[in-house]
Amino acid sequence: MRIYHHVKLKMKGVINFIGVQDSFTNKYKYFSLKDYQSEADMLSAFMKYVQDTDPDVVVSWNGNNFDFPYLLTRIEKLIKNTDKYVLNRL
Repeated sequence: MRIYHHVKLKMKGVINFIGVQDSFTNKYKYFSLKDYQSEADMLSAFMKYVQDTDPDVVVSWNGNNFDFPYLLTRIEKLIKNTDKYVLNRL
């Protein structure tokens, strides 16, 4: 997986929760740290979900300036083999 982001963030804490809504099925999917052995396991499950569902659009309130760079930085730090995950079609 190639990760490109332009915002540099200081790592201040773990990601505890990720929530996703599928606008086609109107179903919600939650990734909560309390449901996994580690943050890396939760992030791996989230990346697998994104890969399996192949969304056309990903939206976040402050995604470009915080959410996405922070998420990608945590993934880079915690997950050793990200090559098995493809989070975009390019």
